[in-house]
Amino acid sequence: EELQELIPEMRTIFVEPKEGQAEFSIPGHPSKYFESVLSLVLNRSKVLRGRILTIRDITERKKASLELEQVNKELKQTEAALQKLAITDPLIGCFNRRHFFSLAENELIRATRYNHQLSVFMIDIDYFKQVNDTYGHSVGDQVLIAIARRIETFLRSTDVFARYGGEEFVILLPETSDAQAWQIAERLREKVAEPYKINELEILVSISLGVSYWSSEGEITLDALLDRADQALYAAKRTGRNQVLAWPISEN
Repeated sequence: EELQELIPEMRTIFVEPKEGQAEFSIPGHPSKYFESVLSLVLNRSKVLRGRILTIRDITERKKASLELEQVNKELKQTEAALQKLAITDPLIGCFNRRHFFSLAENELIRATRYNHQLSVFMIDIDYFKQVNDTYGHSVGDQVLIAIARRIETFLRSTDVFARYGGEEFVILLPETSDAQAWQIAERLREKVAEPYKINELEILVSISLGVSYWSSEGEITLDALLDRADQALYAAKRTGRNQVLAWPISEN
């Protein structure tokens, strides 16, 4: 009966229908969907004798199709969200340690294959326990986030930045020489040392950085490169903190 009531409106749409198949809805009835099929009637001489227009109510089928599209869209959004969770640190929002290793391995392979320079920073926040003990872990978390955001302002799109664990961060800088890495690390150290405004508090923190690099020295593993940066980092902390040291360490 509903279809019969809509026939007058359909006639205004199909004054000159074209051969083929189409889906349509009618103004004033946005929740109703129809399918039209126009067939030509030819005689034996292939002369057009008429047209047959078939119209079907496909509302239920269309609604089911739209619902399925929405479900698929939501599934894709969920998959994207899960993928992001799998590769990012839940507090900081930068890459997590596992994803860093995946990206860094590929960068190291590319560097050794094409003989490109590459540098690594290991970063540790000095006396971060004092921040937590003095202001509480909530403020400490905000400081961590603020430091990460400040570090990110120094990075190129090709650099790989991640939280290594606790108050430690790691950065891999493709196509970066030892001299360039040292300059970047020093500027980064100075920038991080500027005051942070957290909950109307002014908080000062510093970082120590260990730097290692690869430059045409033959095969090297990512673990070895990170270990060198780690040795430089702990030498920096052992000899005063708030400084940059590069591997190899000179023990005087």
